[in-house]
Amino acid sequence: MPDEKSYQDLIQIFNSAKNKADSFREIPDERFFMKPAPDQWSVDDICRHLILFNTKYISSIEKAAKTFPVMSESKELFEASYLIRLSARYLEPPYKMKIKTIKPFRPEPGSSKPDKSESVSRLEKTQEALIDLLNDFRENRIDLEKTRGKNPVFSLIKMSVIDFIVLLDAHQRRHFWQLEQTLEKIQHS
Repeated sequence: MPDEKSYQDLIQIFNSAKNKADSFREIPDERFFMKPAPDQWSVDDICRHLILFNTKYISSIEKAAKTFPVMSESKELFEASYLIRLSARYLEPPYKMKIKTIKPFRPEPGSSKPDKSESVSRLEKTQEALIDLLNDFRENRIDLEKTRGKNPVFSLIKMSVIDFIVLLDAHQRRHFWQLEQTLEKIQHS
């Protein structure tokens, strides 16, 4: 896929992710909440991790667009910085190295009454929020490369909106792949 992306490319990415999340409703409950091993995440844990991550990144994107918006008259294609593109490639599935999840993104223990529908709905809502943001940015001609904000974890690091989006997309695809691997392990155990 080319490094430059249009608003429509980005919207399509998150529409596809929303459809993928919707397909998780078909996973039987016992598989959705089952861990392949005590130290591994269930499908529900993966979904809750993505909800936490996406929500924090969406908040940073919204803050950047409200606080430091840079307008552009005719820009249609956007490219993430070299370092973010490199990081995104590193996250691509199938990944060879696990990365320890830092505390703000660890899924909290599930409630006493786990609810698959709630987890999937919340994950879908993060996709809808990203699509709405992108539509709003396109309408208001926000330059995704020049509008910058603070990283939600490492506040000294400034990133462009396209950097946030590219990283969020790669991270999400990594965990969708992990989710598929989890289901496969459960099926064969």
